[in-house]
Amino acid sequence: MSTEGASCSSEISVDVSDAFQRIMLNKRFGSWIEFDNALKDFHKITHTHYVHAESRLLKDVRYKYLFVVFRCTFGRKRKSEGLNVNKKPSKFLNCQSMFRVRLEGQQYVIKSYNMSHNHPCTSSWMVCDPFSRRLSAEEKENLKPVILHCQSTDEVIESIKERTGKQVTAADVKNLKAELSTGWTRKQVLQIMRQNGEVREHAENGCITAICFSSYDQIRLYNQYPEVVCIDSTYKTNNKKYSLFQLVVTDNCGRGRTVMFAWTQKEKRADVTWILDKFKEIMGDTTKTETFVMDCARSESAAVRITHGHANIILCAFHVIRAFRKKTTDKILKTYLTRLVTAETVGRFNQYYRIINRRDRVIGQYLSRYWMPRKAMWARAFYGSVLTLGNNTNNRVESLNRQIKRYVRKSDSLHKCMYKAFKWSSMTFSRKSIEDEIVSRRTYSYDAPQRLIPLLNMLTPFARCKVLYELKKMRFVNCEYESGEWLFMADRGQHYEVDLSICQCNCSTFNMCRYPCRHLLLAYVKRRNLT
Repeated sequence: MSTEGASCSSEISVDVSDAFQRIMLNKRFGSWIEFDNALKDFHKITHTHYVHAESRLLKDVRYKYLFVVFRCTFGRKRKSEGLNVNKKPSKFLNCQSMFRVRLEGQQYVIKSYNMSHNHPCTSSWMVCDPFSRRLSAEEKENLKPVILHCQSTDEVIESIKERTGKQVTAADVKNLKAELSTGWTRKQVLQIMRQNGEVREHAENGCITAICFSSYDQIRLYNQYPEVVCIDSTYKTNNKKYSLFQLVVTDNCGRGRTVMFAWTQKEKRADVTWILDKFKEIMGDTTKTETFVMDCARSESAAVRITHGHANIILCAFHVIRAFRKKTTDKILKTYLTRLVTAETVGRFNQYYRIINRRDRVIGQYLSRYWMPRKAMWARAFYGSVLTLGNNTNNRVESLNRQIKRYVRKSDSLHKCMYKAFKWSSMTFSRKSIEDEIVSRRTYSYDAPQRLIPLLNMLTPFARCKVLYELKKMRFVNCEYESGEWLFMADRGQHYEVDLSICQCNCSTFNMCRYPCRHLLLAYVKRRNLT
């Protein structure tokens, strides 16, 4: 039965008071186990299911709770949704059925109850409740060969129904496959990972506190695109509560690609330093990495200074803006704080900083003390010449974090999480290679000067899109004069120089992204001998 049909049952009223009085109400239970067995019988007879809504635990084996409030599993209210938001299927119907049990003396007694349900109480309706579809540990073990090796989801559903009588859904089968797919031990998982890449471990007192892994494909990918590395961590990926770090590069199609996974117990400077040391060890030469992009955590920036002193550090603009805006409730001040981060010229930056100081001296002192000494890390006006390949935020890493969380669960063991990350990475590489092959076969037509067509054909679709956008803005650029191999250009009040001998421009677009800017495009059109 579909859960979408549940929303149509608000006018139904089913009363199971007779069965409740016969099985539960007129009895006293000498232990919690005795009460729990009676409740299971009640669930089975009436085709209902009650869950804990409120309780108080006792430190007693026989009497587990002082009191418990049970509510119908369909009883939680649905969250309010906007008018333009698509409603998601939900089992919750705001059913008011409940009862309260309390320990009095040495017996559990029912104190109050309401047995009126606003939905059918039938076996077919209980399919809407995931609890009724849940397989026991013994059932999972018996059905494991069928679940893992049978390709057809319908066949798996039929097999489970025949053996257990439970009607599972396609989503349940997918979850069961993910849960049962990794039956290997930690030693076996590490052996597989060592066969396909490089693994490093760090142990203290016989317990692993940090582990990192890069496949051979990831190592080759880093050596191909080593210029900018984004680093970020996420949590709730394993039952050991280890943080999962991803080190990500940007490929020539503008996509974030993971080149290393790392798991650590903590996220302190020593832990991040260990990760970056092993990153250098596995990748070999990391001096080609010019920039690290990260959030505002000081542990990460301090670790980069220790291990990669030659590299620039850029803080994620989104995290910086969020940190600033948390300090005030003034909407106008929040706007100027955002502009302070994104201002492209030093003059605009200083102007916004003066306005903020005049409007709120406390915020000004906060910025002066904690942020202005390292403004070259977060202010666009001061890192305009630093190579970032468009990574002004950590959005590429955050996107990969969301993707990998679709595969791992917080209930997974650490070695199972590692195996899933490895399989996800392998699958991603296969998909990207297929995408690249398909894109390489496509042909395009452009509304651009004929002189630029050979250049555009050399670029990837991502770079081509960026260059065509720069081409639109070329109409604002004027070449003021030429001097040998230098072109001096005016662009909406700003002045830039193009060195034709090495094909470089001093604008922020070229310095940060390294694709042809509008000034180089104008030079390319004007100079026929430029290659």
